[in-house]
Amino acid sequence: TGLDDDFGDSVDVLDDGDYNAWEVGLRFEVPIPNRTARSQYAIARQDYERAQVRLASLREDITREMADALEDLKTAEARIAKALEARALAEDVLRMRTRDLEIRGLDNLEVLRAQESLANAERDLVRAQTDYATALANLHRVEGVLLERKGIAFLPRPSKAP
Repeated sequence: TGLDDDFGDSVDVLDDGDYNAWEVGLRFEVPIPNRTARSQYAIARQDYERAQVRLASLREDITREMADALEDLKTAEARIAKALEARALAEDVLRMRTRDLEIRGLDNLEVLRAQESLANAERDLVRAQTDYATALANLHRVEGVLLERKGIAFLPRPSKAP
């Protein structure tokens, strides 16, 4: 509200000098920023982003560990198959050398070498089977079912009497 109903008339009245006091005012508002809440949000956001990065890294580690465990198991299976073949061949060679010794009277050294070959093939088979068992246990560990597969369970703690 001014001195008159019309802004122009109010200015004219002021311009006439009939009033000694002048008053001019401006009103503006500046919001006070909530710095504490913003900084807490920024910290929480950074924590969330770090957690997301850690989660992605853990997922990659788990995937890689699972793939490695499966590959180790397949490799161990293949080694068992090869070791079985090698043992069968060594048995055949020993059988032939023993027969040659009996029929032809060949040197005993050839039979000993064939026996050594068979012993080495059997040792390799045992190693391959052991590696397979280790790889299988590792796969169960990676899957998180090792204790369950071994029949191991944790008993709940007894509750304390009041």
